[in-house]
Amino acid sequence: MTRRPSNTTVGVALVTFAVVAATPLWAAPAVTRLMVDVLVVVAATVLWASIASAARVVVIGLHGFAGLGAATLVVLTERADLNPVLAVGGAGVVAAAVALAATPVLLRAAPAVALLASWSLAELLRAIVLQVPALGGRTPRALDAVAELGGASDGIVAWLAVVVGLGAVAAVYAFRRSRLGLALAAERDDEPAARSLGLPVGRARWLIVVIAAAGLAMAGATVRLREGVVDTDVAFGVVRWSLVPLVLASLGGYRSIEGPVLAAVLYVAVARIAGGHDLAVSGFFACAALGVIVAFGPGGLWGLVQRVAPVELFPLRRWFDENAPREAARRR
Repeated sequence: MTRRPSNTTVGVALVTFAVVAATPLWAAPAVTRLMVDVLVVVAATVLWASIASAARVVVIGLHGFAGLGAATLVVLTERADLNPVLAVGGAGVVAAAVALAATPVLLRAAPAVALLASWSLAELLRAIVLQVPALGGRTPRALDAVAELGGASDGIVAWLAVVVGLGAVAAVYAFRRSRLGLALAAERDDEPAARSLGLPVGRARWLIVVIAAAGLAMAGATVRLREGVVDTDVAFGVVRWSLVPLVLASLGGYRSIEGPVLAAVLYVAVARIAGGHDLAVSGFFACAALGVIVAFGPGGLWGLVQRVAPVELFPLRRWFDENAPREAARRR
């Protein structure tokens, strides 16, 4: 069974979610922009960690889905004349469809092959967008959808970031507590036994990759909508969408949900303090992640926190209920 969160934990989580969701209503523009940055990085990091932990696949091509989301935003808003908010959701649908076709290759290949395959897919998508001006092309230009939104653009982007960031955390948590998540946990503990029991391991791994692809595409589209500029090279940024989430998930502890969230918040805070030195900040966090892994193992920063104070905001561990067999026998 999965350990249920305590009433205190549930209360703290609900209050936190409510405060973050209501931030665009009361916060100053600078605070709202900071919140958007945090939520986008949280979404990317949690989704990368979900693939590495649940699907047990290390990918470095997530920038392909983020860039695909930006390209889809351009097509749906400028060619199909769709509302930008609906276009962000459409970006997630398109990325999920692409992931449906690519996931079998990623999951069945050897780890090294899957790593290269994810990168190749991302670069293929980038090359297609660069060659087709209707998708974005090579020359940066203003996004017409931002002008249509007018003064409401900042508020709309903030709400979209809330949906993407909190939605990613909620979706990953719900999945990992579900029967499919339990199947993946069983496979990680004993793969031959899990497959012999007929657990839907393949379907579960496929689903988490599709969820991550959709979330990354929506995050990429949201960022492009905030920037108001169509820039293919930035939209397919390798460091921002692939390497930074990998580093942060490793630093925080990719097997948890709290760890990636904590690392993402720390990253945005340090990047703001050191404004204009993103590469230096990324290098610093990469070194920190390596040091934490060597010193404390895959548990990362959250594992270190739990050694001091055993707190679980998103409990994922399983425990055996001694009364369960008796209750099952009684029902029979």
